[in-house]
Amino acid sequence: MFSFILLSFVEFVPVHKTCPDGLHYDPSVKWPGYPCGYPADVPCKGRGAAQAAEPTKDCPHQFGFFASTAASPNDCGRYRMCVAGHAVEMSCPTGLAFNPILSRCDWPFNVPSCNVDAFLAYKCPAASIDASGNAIVTNHKYEGNCYAFYSCEAGESRLLSCDAGLAFDPTNGYCVDEDRVDCGVNAVPQQSAPAALINSLWPSSNFNHSEFKASNLPFRYSLVIRALRDFLKFHSTQKIEKLKIQKSQIKLMKFF
Repeated sequence: MFSFILLSFVEFVPVHKTCPDGLHYDPSVKWPGYPCGYPADVPCKGRGAAQAAEPTKDCPHQFGFFASTAASPNDCGRYRMCVAGHAVEMSCPTGLAFNPILSRCDWPFNVPSCNVDAFLAYKCPAASIDASGNAIVTNHKYEGNCYAFYSCEAGESRLLSCDAGLAFDPTNGYCVDEDRVDCGVNAVPQQSAPAALINSLWPSSNFNHSEFKASNLPFRYSLVIRALRDFLKFHSTQKIEKLKIQKSQIKLMKFF
């Protein structure tokens, strides 16, 4: 479903409106919220047929997130953000791949087209099994950045990062106070969440700002809001993964 009835704020006269191409009408949104959202956020199954697409040279729809033509199985973190038919090349946070089915950045092993080992430049060792037959989570050094590490579970690798003020200790396999780890002079410093978010949202140099009309301002806000929400969701996921790692380490200590 892409259309909705809008009451004029002045005359209170019903007016038929249609969401821009690539967006779905969300009946749960109350005024003054904007009632159109991305398909991944607003399921449309059983609510009518799709409107005709309005593709451009660079975008299959006027709005949305799509796989980049520059992406490849070995470089699957690239995607394309389309706003009013104009494409902006984007990259997922380090260690994540773009999932074209969900239109989101995701763990690489959830993206069938991604060559995970080549993309992360790492292959997990054979999984260790505890006394109960469960795979033991193991952590491994990430070359060139002592604030990040690979976490392996049942052969699936994730690139995670330590919390602020901590660095990965390859000897013990977990994050410790950064002053206890010799990061070396070429270590990549941690980037604050706001800085990382701003850098990921900043358009590429070939983006034509003059064509990004003021009428699309609500969509620009929605892009930033969604990026913030996805960032917080990913940050929460990392917290869960780290808790799993800690529990696995406790189980491993008991096993030995």
